[in-house]
Amino acid sequence: VNARVKNFFAVQLVHVFEGLLGMGYKPREEICFALLGQARRHMHSFTATQFAIMLRCIAAFEKWTPQRQFLYDFVTHSRPKLRALRVAEASSILWSFAKLKYMPEESYTLAVFAQ
Repeated sequence: VNARVKNFFAVQLVHVFEGLLGMGYKPREEICFALLGQARRHMHSFTATQFAIMLRCIAAFEKWTPQRQFLYDFVTHSRPKLRALRVAEASSILWSFAKLKYMPEESYTLAVFAQ
């Protein structure tokens, strides 16, 4: 399965995260790490909408907590795309950070609020 995950691109990853959440299924830890690792490798190609969906799906799982580095990379790569967020997506990102108990830097949070 890990080998398959390495072939996923942004749109496929978002669909996998949505599907897992929809089923209420949290995969084994090594699959979670593989999915998050692949998401980190493809963050440069995510759209604003895909960023919001992915983070919401991850945050919705009670026991699936990404490492701080993943969240830092999320902030770094999503920052240039914040202007494309819709209001619901912006609020989803803020909700997700709250759920994950992660506070991005103030300039990022203000930029999300501006949407």
